[in-house]
Amino acid sequence: MIDFLSLVNSSLAWTKTVLFKPFNLKKWLILGFVALLSGTLSSGSFNLNLPSSKSKNKEVKTYSSSASAGQSASSGKIADKQSSPDIKATIIQIRDALRQPGAVPLIILGAILILLALGLMSWLYAHFSFVFLDDVLKNDASVKAPFNATKGIGDSLFAYSFSFSVLFTALFGALGFFLVRDILRLTIFSRGVAATFSQIIFACLPYAAAILLAALFSAILWLFISDIVLVVMYKDNAKFSAAFPAALKIISANKKNFLAYILVKLVLRIAAAMVYMFISLASLVVLIIPVILVAGLVYLIALLSHIAAVVFLIAVVIPAGLCLAYCLLCLGLPVSVFFRAFSIKFVGRLDQKYNLFGAQDEVSAKAQAHSPELAATLSFVVAGLGQFYNGQAAKGILIFLTSWLIFPWIIGIIDAYNTAKKLKAAQAPVKKRVGCMVVLVAGIFVMFVALFIAILLAAIAIPNFMQARAKAEANKTAVETERR
Repeated sequence: MIDFLSLVNSSLAWTKTVLFKPFNLKKWLILGFVALLSGTLSSGSFNLNLPSSKSKNKEVKTYSSSASAGQSASSGKIADKQSSPDIKATIIQIRDALRQPGAVPLIILGAILILLALGLMSWLYAHFSFVFLDDVLKNDASVKAPFNATKGIGDSLFAYSFSFSVLFTALFGALGFFLVRDILRLTIFSRGVAATFSQIIFACLPYAAAILLAALFSAILWLFISDIVLVVMYKDNAKFSAAFPAALKIISANKKNFLAYILVKLVLRIAAAMVYMFISLASLVVLIIPVILVAGLVYLIALLSHIAAVVFLIAVVIPAGLCLAYCLLCLGLPVSVFFRAFSIKFVGRLDQKYNLFGAQDEVSAKAQAHSPELAATLSFVVAGLGQFYNGQAAKGILIFLTSWLIFPWIIGIIDAYNTAKKLKAAQAPVKKRVGCMVVLVAGIFVMFVALFIAILLAAIAIPNFMQARAKAEANKTAVETERR
């Protein structure tokens, strides 16, 4: 079994080497540009994440419509035809407009534009993923040389990534369409008695399950391609059709390690998202005063001359704002570099043939060293986890149980960093309690799943209870009226 903690330490050390030893603003901006085009900056990515995010948006819309329908359950009906005439009329108008002969060319044009957008994003991803991999591996910030060197394999990856993007976009679009259609039939366009909230939920479950399964499959497939196949293609200079079975063979021989890699990367993604969000919010707070000052300056110029204010906005404020936004986006570059180094080193651990860093890896000696940064990050994500990493299980449990008070959580982050720093300086062997860490994270995950299921069951039960209560009160009122 691969030691993932040493892998994380090694990747963190290489990230420091690439971005901070020494710090070079020009290198950051170029690497940030390459990471942005490859779809890895700020933990985002193109292609398969694009359709899955769209499908989630559709799910949110449909569930929000179901929730709004559920609010009217207390009156005895979920969706009264008289309650939403505007929505129904709008949908009918859209349907009739789409049936017009002139709508066909517009639909075809829209489909072509979507394909062009998917093609452009797939092309950027395919080519600049290799450029970014080459730059991270060689501790460089070149664009032209690695782009030309990997053009052939980039074209090969583009053909397959574009095909996958179109396939999954169509799949998610179809599932979302049928989901919305059935909800509309049960609510706005229902014939006779409208469906109850629980009936709507149960009608949506098959589609929701299909969407989740498709999203899970696409995510795992794209992780396999981006983290494993990409490295094999780069090392062997092989096309996708040859690299895919080779990568599949490596994973087949290391199923447990690959499953553990998925789980570890999921936890690291959550940690990275939290850290990046915290840094971004802190940066925005710092920028509040400059933004207010600039707004005041624009207002003063506008008092003197509206034309001068418009010129100042176009020539100075907007370009400066775009540059500032790009710099803020580049704050996520350490995350992108870390995960690229993490995937390269993981493939190298699975098969020494694909160890791109080689035996001369300058951070290999640091791989087993204790990392204060990792300890602090673990405690930031889950209170007490950094203490488990430092081998202090009892302290970790205490901090976790009292973390709801906030103050112990903050103290735990500081304590995890300082303790790990001392252990690193002393070079003392530490039993990291990896099993306890896994159990703790898994327990929290199970707790959130149970909470989600409980909320879902409550969402089904409460409207039915309110509807039954309203019906009983109506019957009681009717009986009393008859008696009178």
